[in-house]
Amino acid sequence: MKILVFSDWFIPGAQAGGPIQSLLAMAENIPHTFYVVTRNTDHGSATTYSNVAINAWNYGYELPNLNVYYVAEAEVNKHLFEEIWKEIDPDFVYLNSLWSPLFTQLPLRIAKQHHESHKVICAPRGMLKPEALKIKKTKKKLFLFLARFTGLYKGITWHATSQLEAEEIETYFGTSRIVVARNLSRISTEELPKPNKRSGELTLLTVARISEEKGILEAAEFLSTYQGPGPIHWKIIGFIQDPELAKMCLELLEGTSVRVEFMGHLDTPSIRKEYSKSHVFYLPTRGENYGHAIAEALAGGMPVLISNRTPWRQLHDAQVGMDLPLEEKHFHQGISTYHLMEESEWLAHCRNARKFAIKHVNSTAIREENLNLFSPKN
Repeated sequence: MKILVFSDWFIPGAQAGGPIQSLLAMAENIPHTFYVVTRNTDHGSATTYSNVAINAWNYGYELPNLNVYYVAEAEVNKHLFEEIWKEIDPDFVYLNSLWSPLFTQLPLRIAKQHHESHKVICAPRGMLKPEALKIKKTKKKLFLFLARFTGLYKGITWHATSQLEAEEIETYFGTSRIVVARNLSRISTEELPKPNKRSGELTLLTVARISEEKGILEAAEFLSTYQGPGPIHWKIIGFIQDPELAKMCLELLEGTSVRVEFMGHLDTPSIRKEYSKSHVFYLPTRGENYGHAIAEALAGGMPVLISNRTPWRQLHDAQVGMDLPLEEKHFHQGISTYHLMEESEWLAHCRNARKFAIKHVNSTAIREENLNLFSPKN
């Protein structure tokens, strides 16, 4: 089958995070041909990609079944998208966002005009979560009202990555066609070397955009009031979307026993090197639709300390980390557990984390769910 995808951002960009990784993992795991139309810049950047053809198809880009068309935002228009649609004649059109005026709403209007709404699949990518809807609340509330009132999304299929997201879609758009297909992820399960670990020492690693919804402020607040048996080194990898937030974190931790290090955006090999230098992945997120960084950390053999607002649950039972209520006392307890942990027990948790990822990420059942998403029956 031919899948035509419209997505605001895609590889080689990385700063938009999860939606890019979800789409790439889908192309890697599903034996259909993907045609992705996207911007020629990364999220938050005005610099045009230098290593790809612009306004032309890049065939077999990264994967044999993946073709990518990069276009400048100023050149996006209805005629261009109609010409691409006509050229590809897709079996399905996949929209990798809910809000985007150019890469979701414009293709939807084209589909309606040409009576092809039945071909369209839309992935909200967690954008209907209560935590996400609090950001620019009035604007989003108005959009959702108008979208439902005008029937913009009528006749399409929704891709929900969990039962909870299916319920969120139903809340705002009624009992539409909703297919639940859990997220696929690109992970490396190569066993990595580990640093030494003594009781009383701890290096925490966070991989996330520096933004409000990722729980970076909560992460700093929890550490600022934590009284432990020794110093903590907290390393943060990710695009600094909110410089003021980063500044607040530094101010909160000034004078404490926590040394914080903002490392900026790093490529995947560089992040994996940090897995080999750190003890625990730390992310008290306000909510994740999936959490690719969590999956990648587990696959890299890192136990994780995360909030219970992600699909990654029952981690304590598996001895691969903890999924905790987003409250100070719970995270203090979790941090203390790993801070005091001796090397032998910590290494056992590291081994468990890698085995857990191998078992649960991209399982046969998850692949089948994603194949079903593109079934003609939908």
